[in-house]
Amino acid sequence: MSFKSKVLQIMKRQKSKEKQKSFDSDTKPPSKKHSSGLPEIRLQFEDQNNENKNNYNFQEVTEKVEPKDPEFLDMSERILEILLDNILYGYKTLYQRSDYSKLLYRIYDLVSERRVMKFFLPAFPVKSSNKFQKVLGVDVDFAESIAIDNLIKTARKIEGIYQAGAYIIIMSDYHTFDQYIQVDEESYKIYHEGLKQMIHSKGGDDVIQLISLSYFKQFDSVPQRRISQTLAENYGGNAFRASFSEEIKLSPTLLQKYTQQKKFFKLDLSHSLRRSPNSKRKQVLKEVATGMISQGVALDAFLSQQKCIDNYVRLSIHQHHPETGKFAIDLFKNKCRLYGGSAQLRTPWHNTVLFDTRTGEFKIDFKEANRKTSEVEDSLTSMVYYRSKPYFYVKLYLSRPLKGDYLNLKISMARNSCGMVIEAYERSKVGPDIFTPETILALTHEFGVVVLRGFNEFEDEQDLLRYYRDHMKQRVLNWSFGPIHKVKPDKDMPGYVNSHDGIPIHWDMVAPPKYMGVDQAKHKYEDFICPVFALYCRSTNRSSDSVGEDDREGATTFIDSTAVVQSLHGRTIEEWKNTKLRYETQLVKKDDQGNEVYFGGKDNSYTYPLIHKCPNKDGVDSLRWWQSWSKGEFANAKQHNQFNIQDSPDSMSDVTSQELEEEIRKAAFDERFFFWHQYKQGDLVFVNNETTLHGRNAFKNSDRELWRIQSLPNSQNLPEYLDRQ
Repeated sequence: MSFKSKVLQIMKRQKSKEKQKSFDSDTKPPSKKHSSGLPEIRLQFEDQNNENKNNYNFQEVTEKVEPKDPEFLDMSERILEILLDNILYGYKTLYQRSDYSKLLYRIYDLVSERRVMKFFLPAFPVKSSNKFQKVLGVDVDFAESIAIDNLIKTARKIEGIYQAGAYIIIMSDYHTFDQYIQVDEESYKIYHEGLKQMIHSKGGDDVIQLISLSYFKQFDSVPQRRISQTLAENYGGNAFRASFSEEIKLSPTLLQKYTQQKKFFKLDLSHSLRRSPNSKRKQVLKEVATGMISQGVALDAFLSQQKCIDNYVRLSIHQHHPETGKFAIDLFKNKCRLYGGSAQLRTPWHNTVLFDTRTGEFKIDFKEANRKTSEVEDSLTSMVYYRSKPYFYVKLYLSRPLKGDYLNLKISMARNSCGMVIEAYERSKVGPDIFTPETILALTHEFGVVVLRGFNEFEDEQDLLRYYRDHMKQRVLNWSFGPIHKVKPDKDMPGYVNSHDGIPIHWDMVAPPKYMGVDQAKHKYEDFICPVFALYCRSTNRSSDSVGEDDREGATTFIDSTAVVQSLHGRTIEEWKNTKLRYETQLVKKDDQGNEVYFGGKDNSYTYPLIHKCPNKDGVDSLRWWQSWSKGEFANAKQHNQFNIQDSPDSMSDVTSQELEEEIRKAAFDERFFFWHQYKQGDLVFVNNETTLHGRNAFKNSDRELWRIQSLPNSQNLPEYLDRQ
């Protein structure tokens, strides 16, 4: 019997309830289109504490579940599939799909009542006290960034298929365990606020809310320093602690957990206990292990009494069998490889992240272990900073031994997941070819924009071409004017590219000229769109040398187009995936061979979906948008372009092109995803053309000259013109 048939059979044995309402009810989830976000959490809790509410009891789930409705069951299975694929721990390694029957019933119960799919996760307390061996500091870093991304993406995917939507409450459990973990209140506040800001920076405010025990009415008047003791006193923690020595004799499971806790805190508290005698260390570890377990018992007892979270699916960062009703999640699932292949669950607050540019993988491990990866002779492990704080490690591979050369790097991020600047200090006398091509391409693939600054400059165009073609091993796209496009003001050239004008947001090859022979009936997006390109700053009379400074004249603007998509409501994502835009522009001047110059052309148009799956980035969704540059808005521009909605779902049938343009601009120009680079002579900028969009600010300086070179896609179906390059 199939799993689905088994579930249907069980459900048919349950007694009937009132007739179900359809998914298209008036009950709507928190939506970026229709509301400002989540309801006020305290009011929501007080409302749900009402005894008359139809509250959910997990132990009674099979008695509450509706007798099968195939439509509801199908939706429930689709939601379960999203959870299994994106965050649930142990699926296909420790557990089979049939082990998640209780979770399926739980999801079905919510779906059949058209409720928001709500999750409750006690986690993200504070960074470990061991800053020497385990973590980078007290604030959030790239480990939290990856974890929050995973949670937001999961919620968005559920929103995309389920009318009522989804959201996640993260309850910081710092005040459950603060008396044992040796981290002060100030460090907690820094971490807690940093986590809030990170959730906001990723556009996740409407699907993730961060709370603490003080949000519950039982603790809202308790001083924070007393919450842990109050929890222990009122919810059985002290009683369990008093009987612990007897309980452990009767329970092998408890003994195993106690042993694991002592081992864990032996490392976690190693620095603070380093001067203590061995007998003292052992005593402290016994007390801490006992206290942590007792506080966990108290927290479980407290949460089990809270009717306000009865309708939430309980998630956990600890390993539990799915039949227990707590569902273990892997915050790094599909993104990080555990160092040494360990199957142990890892958390951001006890680990650091290293990006290995040879494998293109993230590794999650203790700080000490990640630092030691630099012991390979041809590699260099460096710290990456974000907002002047340590953020993660990156392992760079060198194409040759340094010998007498000196290489000292400063690496920083423009945004929390996009835009990396690798700056060589003045004493460095090496060129960009010091790094292997795999290193640069892996960084560009992952972080969208990579700036190499302070390295030796290229002598001429041929020098750049040799580097890109021979060292980087790229097949170069040749235009009618050659492989390198000199981007500088030229009054005789048509269009805005070779002018002082600003350039609208776009992606390269959005409108290839007709002579390239691109036919969208024959050629897919990945057959002609260049995956990567580079911009080299040949000259500028500017002294600016930073990313994101106030003076933006002539700067290249960038948008993290994958982050923009992640910030959208799931239903909007699905609508935009099914919306196709037809772009048009006119460039009628021709070169000496009679070819239309650079891109576009008279009566030349191309059609693309507004959201597209990146062919070379694990299928991640990316915004594809050529900003409208209309005569009405940019009357004096040397070139204009616009789009028309070619196809869209019924839900967008009344949306005009202008209204859609305004909605896209609002999302794309959000400062959380929009940044710019101001050039310094010699800058070499690699751009992932699939995960970012770019444009240019207008400028007056006629000395500004960039050289652009682009990679051909790795396709077996290149247009004939491109294939013979």
